Amino acid sequence: MRGKWGMESIIIKYRIERDFMNRKAFVLFIWLFFCICYHLLFAHMPEDELQTNRLLDSSLITDRSISDQLWENPFASLLISHNKWPEQDLRLTWMMGESEHFRVLFPSHLEGFSERIIREAESLFLVLCEWTGFSPERTLDILITDNTDFANGFVTPGSRGFFITIHAVYPYQSSSTGIVAWKEWYRHLLLHELAHVFHLDIVSGGPALLRRIFGNVIYPNACAPPLYIEGFATYSETVLDAGYGRGSSPFTEMYIKTAYLEGRFPSLDRVANSTVLWPSEQAPYLFGVSFLDYLSSRYGEERLLEFNLRSGSFPMYTWGIPFKRVYGRRMGRLWKEWEESVGQDLVEYENSQDTLFFKPVSSFAGYVYSLCIDHSGRKIAYSGRPVDGLGGLYIYDTVTKKERCVKKGLYAWGLSFSNDGKRLYYIRPDIYRNIYTRKNVYELELSRVSEKQLTRRGHAQSFLLIEAEEMLLVCEGTPTGTTLHIYDLIEGEVRSILLLVISVAPVLEAPSLSPDGDTLAFSYKNSHGHMGICLTSLEQLRAGAEYFQVLDGLFFNAYSPVWVGEGELLFVGDENGIYNLHTLDIRSGFTTRLSNVSNGVFDPKHSALKATLVLREYTSEGYRVVQAPLSDINSSLRAKSIACGVFPERDLLSYEGEVSAWKVERYRPGRWLIPGYWLPFGIGPGGELGLGLSTGAQDPLKRHVYGLSLLYDLRDDSFLSLVDYTFNTALFSYFIRLSAEQERKAEAFDPAFAFYPGITHILRKMDYGLQTDLGFIFEDGHQGLNVTFTWDSLKGVSGWIGPERGEYFRHGTYYNLEQGDRFAVIDDYYAHFFKPFGVSLLSVRLQGKGGIDRQVVSGRLDGFMYLPLNGVYTYGFPDNIWGPYVLDVKTTIGFPLLRLERGIGAFPLFFRGMSTYLYNDCGFLFSEGEQGEFPLQPDATRASIGSELSFDFLLGYEFPLSLQIGYVYPLSVGGSEGFYASFRASIEF
Repeated sequence: MRGKWGMESIIIKYRIERDFMNRKAFVLFIWLFFCICYHLLFAHMPEDELQTNRLLDSSLITDRSISDQLWENPFASLLISHNKWPEQDLRLTWMMGESEHFRVLFPSHLEGFSERIIREAESLFLVLCEWTGFSPERTLDILITDNTDFANGFVTPGSRGFFITIHAVYPYQSSSTGIVAWKEWYRHLLLHELAHVFHLDIVSGGPALLRRIFGNVIYPNACAPPLYIEGFATYSETVLDAGYGRGSSPFTEMYIKTAYLEGRFPSLDRVANSTVLWPSEQAPYLFGVSFLDYLSSRYGEERLLEFNLRSGSFPMYTWGIPFKRVYGRRMGRLWKEWEESVGQDLVEYENSQDTLFFKPVSSFAGYVYSLCIDHSGRKIAYSGRPVDGLGGLYIYDTVTKKERCVKKGLYAWGLSFSNDGKRLYYIRPDIYRNIYTRKNVYELELSRVSEKQLTRRGHAQSFLLIEAEEMLLVCEGTPTGTTLHIYDLIEGEVRSILLLVISVAPVLEAPSLSPDGDTLAFSYKNSHGHMGICLTSLEQLRAGAEYFQVLDGLFFNAYSPVWVGEGELLFVGDENGIYNLHTLDIRSGFTTRLSNVSNGVFDPKHSALKATLVLREYTSEGYRVVQAPLSDINSSLRAKSIACGVFPERDLLSYEGEVSAWKVERYRPGRWLIPGYWLPFGIGPGGELGLGLSTGAQDPLKRHVYGLSLLYDLRDDSFLSLVDYTFNTALFSYFIRLSAEQERKAEAFDPAFAFYPGITHILRKMDYGLQTDLGFIFEDGHQGLNVTFTWDSLKGVSGWIGPERGEYFRHGTYYNLEQGDRFAVIDDYYAHFFKPFGVSLLSVRLQGKGGIDRQVVSGRLDGFMYLPLNGVYTYGFPDNIWGPYVLDVKTTIGFPLLRLERGIGAFPLFFRGMSTYLYNDCGFLFSEGEQGEFPLQPDATRASIGSELSFDFLLGYEFPLSLQIGYVYPLSVGGSEGFYASFRASIEF
């Protein structure tokens, strides 16, 4: 469940040098400030991460060294146009269903499933209308897709209102987030996302008037802190779903209690903003729902709903005024009182001593996705990362006590050693058709760090190697449950599928085979929200029998069963509200709690030869890998007998009733292409500030994308008009761009026109961005067929920066085929992150011929080429240089000096930290000789060195903002000298 704005990110930069008091500079600065304030009305809703964690460290994005490189949409400079490649498969037959309050968009093969979703949505719509006393005026859209194996959902406010995206897959074991506390999954998912809509769509008073003027871009409640936005949705999912939801999850209690007991209870400013401190992106949900539960129990639930209605009538980021009016106190004071009440509840709590001796293995605490131990007990493998840094796949030697990273950036699930300990098996996602994210089983040979893909069907959630690694049992997810596949392995290659079994529960995972090779134990979860353990015979399973014996006497959640002997299972359960280790004797039916930790332990793995146990232990700084000898287990704790039973029937979700006015037809995108907003300005990457009119629209599948604008550019003192349209197909993107520019000081009407039709093809998207454009430019001085090529490693499959998750590359080339001597290498860029430095980078820019005083932005790379092709703004060349060729080389190294991660909870300003940068900037001006050589022009070499102090902030809880103060010194004649200040803000709109 994830709330986000489905729009673009821009980088606004303004440089102030010695002409700061210049009237025009002052006007531009004031206008820039107004633009930022206005853009903040489109506040970014924080993302919910259900099954996966955000692998992109936000501190790296806000770092000034790569902030400029995050511009992905060159067309967004002066209009709201989204030229992103479609995220859905356009080759499918897409359908649209309508009911009283919803439009549902889905591929034809999910029609039956979509009808189930709309029934739940209509039911929950009425529940939320009655509970909140508010009803959205516009029809809500739901996009249902199965293009990913990660269970999630998010709500997106757009030009035509809200639409909700639902990933049609069940969530599997995710102890990092506490999302296991759901009953009927899709009802729970819809409830969270609809609660966002019923909160964020509220508007009245002045904001309502602005919405009528500018359209659907005014959402004042979206400017509340993420703590409250996600806290309210999580509170709603808990109180309206029969007590399920993260608000009643043992994980939430574990996070909050452990933070208090270990002296790391977060202050309001940390939770209200985006912080990398544990629990990082989960803080707004878990701490938010607990805080709102405290407010509800103290003041009554009606106060929460009253605050939502009141804050919808106040301007952006003034939510503190209605909050104090509703509760009588500021949020900061109530937060401290809640923290004190948490301590009072724990006054009589005794920190019990662990009955297992846990010894830390990993060198970090944070996200630990999976772990395992080999048969000999010597090697422990785990996949994880610290919250504020890089991670990967690690191996720990229990004899030498040394840890090594086998592969950076590899975050795998279900780790398992081969019998000889020379290979690792795991699940990781891969990309299919640049659209589908599918989870498959892989094999890694440790000696050569060579990876091999075993399965290709996708949907793998967990697996088990059986019968001397000649068979592979895989639990695969579907929209309504789990299927079991048994694959035949011949010499490490999957040859065929031997068996397919439909499971009897929505979630069936974590298989474990008994030492005698006869009995399989699974974790399961039924549609009533209970997690437990079930057994089946391997022989019966191979014969196609769907017979599962369930341990239905466990009246607490239990999962991750591991065989530790004949007839004995080790598992994790929350019998006392805390996840502890338990053991179960299958023969006697007795279960015994083995540990009594105060926080929680998870995912036990065991080495039979060395009798060693390895597992994840929770701390206030995250999860860490620990080990313990099985001989230290204390079995004297209380034991009780449990009963065993059999599932009477399939335990799948059931839907009853029909949806009123439900009708299905072929998808017609035109309904979404009516502009629903307009903006009075435009902001571009080259420093353009335009005042006028901008609008645009796109359909949910991004098949049609267009933008229109008519603006006055304050910087260049000219009038601009742009029309941009893109039609996306499965393989290619066809586009037309028409632009015109008229200088205001021109004596006569003599505009410069550019018409650029072309075609784009994305060669590779997920592991790295690889794209080529082919188009024809109709523009004076630039006519001809043009080819552009861009490569960007930012678009990693896991969201990290670069293929090794520590490096970032970028390259762009523009070439005019008709005028071969006109070219530009657009920003070759390399950045590497390593300790103790924050980042070191090399940026190379080569720009070719030009010489036109007035030109219109041309081509798909206009974001890089807004300045004339031969103009470069650098320290070596502080102004546009008119000449044949300009080469600029800049090297930078950065040092993080201070990291505070502190702000003011009631005011949207958050200080991230301070860094310093040293750089060398050299520029060279060439001309083309008669024999084809490129001699330097006289006095055309300029070089400067300098240092810069950068202060990084978050404005409005989400938007990176930085201020740089620096000094530059010339190394050659013509180089820059003096103090300067730079301002940069990254705004999502």
